[in-house]
Amino acid sequence: KLRGIEKRTYDAHQFLEELKQMVSEIVKNVLSDNTNRRIIITQTAVAPVKKETPKRAPKPDTVINQPCPLCGKGVVIKGKTAYGCSEWKSGCAYRKPF
Repeated sequence: KLRGIEKRTYDAHQFLEELKQMVSEIVKNVLSDNTNRRIIITQTAVAPVKKETPKRAPKPDTVINQPCPLCGKGVVIKGKTAYGCSEWKSGCAYRKPF
């Protein structure tokens, strides 16, 4: 019927009247229903609130700025994927993954 209203092949006022009549009949049926159905309102269970665990401060990097264990000249620095020696350009190959 709604498609018919879109295409102007069905009267919108007639649709509204039919809808009102249908709702009235449903309300009458519900009100005249004599079954012993009861609606009971109960307290809903409330989920316990989780306490937020305090975030730990990241451990300080004790490896950084220590002397290089391989060459002894440079100091250990933090790279993108590993710790390495500051003298890597001079040929030191010290590398320690995170």
